[in-house]
Amino acid sequence: MSRNGRAEVLERIADLVAENKEKLAALETEDTGKPLSVSRNVDVSRVEENFRYFAAKLRVQENSCSSLKPGRLL
Repeated sequence: MSRNGRAEVLERIADLVAENKEKLAALETEDTGKPLSVSRNVDVSRVEENFRYFAAKLRVQENSCSSLKPGRLL
């Protein structure tokens, strides 16, 4: 799958997280005991943001490696 294809998958996951924010927040609250507002506004929002962030990174990433030390690549 191409980088753009993977980015589209990540964006779709982010969309699904956004569409199901209340359900996911309720599950997180039940699982962890956090206040619902924290689960909704911090945890679930962060999940959505992370998927969108990495989708964007895939779209702009170049085909290159960075050298950390001689003989090691990132």
